[in-house]
Amino acid sequence: MSSDRLAQLIRHCYERSIPGTRLPGQAALARHFNCPESAVRRALDSLVEEGLLEKRERKGTFLRSAPATSHLSQIRVLTEEGIPHARQQTLLAGVDDACRAHGARMDVTLLPSTSVTYDALVGLSAGKPLNCGWIMLFLASPPATAVSDLLTRAVPFVVVDEVPGPFRTNLVTRDVQGALFQTTQRLIRLGHRRIALGVIFRPLLPIDTERIRGFELAHQQSGLTVDRDLVVHARGVRHDCAPLMVSLLNRPDRPTAVVGVDQYCGCAAIRACDRLGLRVPEDVSVGAAGLHPHFELPELNRLTCWDEGSPRDMGRMAVNLLLGPTDGGSPMTIWRQATLIDRGSVGRPPGEVI
Repeated sequence: MSSDRLAQLIRHCYERSIPGTRLPGQAALARHFNCPESAVRRALDSLVEEGLLEKRERKGTFLRSAPATSHLSQIRVLTEEGIPHARQQTLLAGVDDACRAHGARMDVTLLPSTSVTYDALVGLSAGKPLNCGWIMLFLASPPATAVSDLLTRAVPFVVVDEVPGPFRTNLVTRDVQGALFQTTQRLIRLGHRRIALGVIFRPLLPIDTERIRGFELAHQQSGLTVDRDLVVHARGVRHDCAPLMVSLLNRPDRPTAVVGVDQYCGCAAIRACDRLGLRVPEDVSVGAAGLHPHFELPELNRLTCWDEGSPRDMGRMAVNLLLGPTDGGSPMTIWRQATLIDRGSVGRPPGEVI
């Protein structure tokens, strides 16, 4: 793909976005468009020259800003019954934080399904004009036709979604696949070749499926194959994970590293190492993705992980998209990148000399 064609695609993706929106990093863009990072860099440079984008030192690439004050004074959260309680309540707390900071009012409406349409919003507003901003939080994403309908009618809304494609419209999200990809890639670069993966079925949620894809992608890009015998499944109960890890790490051909699909599995791996007298990271390296604000097991203080961001942060971001500086256009995407928290649980394989 030529850099000119790539620039056109990026421009199209962001034609509805608000000034000041941060673009994903060059690596994320390259993965999405299946092209070299060098092509992404040239495309971004051309858009900077056009004046569409601006590069801020040590911060990234942004749409050029033209701030103005939002006229909205109310945020209505549209969500559904059945979302995991902790995530929903934490996100709503973030929405409330930001609404208070902006002096806006927050209302919450519970729906039994994800049928989000313009007509549904009109009904929830009792036929009154839609002079408020909407935040939508569901287990499944709203259908594309509903989102298109909302955009066509210029409804101010933001979708909070943990497992999107990187260029969905009016979106606050986080890079869950990239977090597991970076965790696994780091271990491979250190020399690990027998890497186990800890997974919990609840049943398996879309967010965990995305993380597993990141684990697999890191192997594929390094020319390696995932050993399915090293994938540990604890079916629905978190305390089942540690005993399964003990069984795995007690094998003569044990893995040299364990990746937790989330921090629960990562801490279970450290706990299993403690039971077997294995040193972390000298005997077994342990990494994970997904830092959760409600999780306070002592092993977390020893776990190197990629912080994907709290749902509370995502709630604040959604409000800021609607009530923060804008030129009156539709907001597009806040892509929260994972941040490495290094607590020393990852090192080279046993016996390898630096």
